[in-house]
Amino acid sequence: METESEGSESEDETFTETFKFAKNIVNPMEVINSIQLSSKQPINFLKTIEKDTGTECYLDEATRQIHISADTEESAKMALERFKVLQFAYKRRRRPKLTLVCIHPNPANPQPFSLYFASLERYRYRESVYLHGVRVVPFYVLLPVFQDPSGKFLPPADLLPPAQHQQQQQHQQQRRLSQQQPYKQQAMASSRAGPSTRPAPPQLYQQQQQNQRHPQGYGAAPPASPSHGRQSAMSTTSTDTTLYDTDSNDASVPTWGGNRIQAPSSNHAYSPAAERWETTASPNLSTSDFPGLPGKPTKPTVHQGKPQQRRVIRITPQKSSNGASNTSVSEQCRQYNYHNAKQVLTEALETARCIKGDIRFGAKYGKVLWSNIPQDSLKRIWQKEDIKDLAMKEMGITPVFSNVTTADYDTNERLENSLPDFYSRTACFEIHAQARNQPHVPYQPVVMTVNPGAVGLQKVVVRSDCIAEIDWVNLESKFDFQMYLHADELGRVDVKPYNTFEKKLSVNIQNRHMTYENVPDFLQVTDIYFKETKKLRLHFPFVAEITRVEQLPLISDPNTTYGVEKILAATGDGAVWYDCQVFYTSHNEHFKHNQHLSVGTLAPWTVEDILGPDRRTPGSEIKDPLEDYIACLLIILANHAANEAANAQ
Repeated sequence: METESEGSESEDETFTETFKFAKNIVNPMEVINSIQLSSKQPINFLKTIEKDTGTECYLDEATRQIHISADTEESAKMALERFKVLQFAYKRRRRPKLTLVCIHPNPANPQPFSLYFASLERYRYRESVYLHGVRVVPFYVLLPVFQDPSGKFLPPADLLPPAQHQQQQQHQQQRRLSQQQPYKQQAMASSRAGPSTRPAPPQLYQQQQQNQRHPQGYGAAPPASPSHGRQSAMSTTSTDTTLYDTDSNDASVPTWGGNRIQAPSSNHAYSPAAERWETTASPNLSTSDFPGLPGKPTKPTVHQGKPQQRRVIRITPQKSSNGASNTSVSEQCRQYNYHNAKQVLTEALETARCIKGDIRFGAKYGKVLWSNIPQDSLKRIWQKEDIKDLAMKEMGITPVFSNVTTADYDTNERLENSLPDFYSRTACFEIHAQARNQPHVPYQPVVMTVNPGAVGLQKVVVRSDCIAEIDWVNLESKFDFQMYLHADELGRVDVKPYNTFEKKLSVNIQNRHMTYENVPDFLQVTDIYFKETKKLRLHFPFVAEITRVEQLPLISDPNTTYGVEKILAATGDGAVWYDCQVFYTSHNEHFKHNQHLSVGTLAPWTVEDILGPDRRTPGSEIKDPLEDYIACLLIILANHAANEAANAQ
């Protein structure tokens, strides 16, 4: 007679864990259910984690807890960790972007400086600032202000007096009209031509990499340019008593006068160009370029959106007896900027680790503008310490990056000529649209990329998040730059409405004209941009990208048949501008892991993999990637300034 064994009567052991939602989570269901995107059905993350970990998960809405049970302890703990990461990602992606402003003085000018918000319309290089897609409001630029020997504030070198401002406006209008047609013809010719031969660029990668140990800056000091070397002349000469601002009733506000005195540019020698990565070494920055801060660093306060209504009491720091008072102004700014940038990027990268999609960490040249400045503060002289605590936090003054490097063809040529020749050239159409996959859901913005050579959607971005932006203000320079960390969530291109739109899309390979049809009730095109990108190798691991962007006019195609509304997007007739970006290519392999993340998991890379270990670690000889990145960006600006000075002579 057969009997069952005693072991079969015992039940399998069950392991349990409990996850409790944080108190600041209002609705736990929003955490475990994904948002509705234009091409995706909502996903129940609880069911997904349950399936991936082999567990059973139950949400108790009354107690705001998820009860987890599994056959193994490892599976139960894995599910618990995934819910923790899921909650972390939910909270981080709903926070405002991190915004930091770094003020970088000219390292060649050791004078103490103050700051002044000057009207963009009276900025000497107004023509180099191009605004696209920015709400039209009064904008201002931040200019350095110096004092003469008597302590009187001198007018900023790049602030035009009213008469000269009117002359510049007339000149810019005439120049824009005369150059509009040649720009179109030259841009169209360059889109069909192969790699052109250009004279060897003035050298920044051998000579200036060797000079990056200059104690006054991240990289070499900028060479003389139309904006450099003015202050010493201005501090000794003032020949005109015409007031810049005649409506000031405050005796403490400087009534600036005097013509701008420009010192003659000095000559600079350049060594032969280093065009290849194999023959150029990465800059060997010494630790003296970024001296460590004493003691444990204090986490900086970052401006995040709308300021709170509160008072900020500034206490003037007492002079230290340890010799810190002898530190130069440039050195103080360098320490402060690096420390704050490292802290902001550390927090931002921790957020990026839990985001599935395309992670982009780069830097773009442009101009940092300012808005929302109260009228009673327009003539105020600011100290650099006041910008973050008083101007941004208390008064709500907001930095706005132009997001366009330049719209001037000649300026772009001089910038490109200061870099090595390009090794790659690509083109694409970037289509911005409002789309949805069901008639009853709201439209959402999407960006589709189309290859003009082989018509077809390359990718679709259904959601884009800006995690952090660091606006780097270069005083006495035409250009600033912005370091950014973005996360793009990609959608499938083979689902509706994108595959339907793709069938209604055609591109003429000869003239690169596009015709398309909107998908009624599902997809409406708003803007189309044609982008031509040149990639240029700098010293390893940096790559620069110079992109010509043309916003195509959208007009009804005259050749359409009855009942079909075709729209023509023709190249050669739209507004054109240029973008210059620099990327640290060693990060690319790490960020590729984010494209295949499972729900509730972190990317395998760490913040140290991107920013390097703490450079203040005793005995550490590993170079800091952030130091190298900032130095590379400043070197490019220094060489562009040299080209500008040479062209002005």
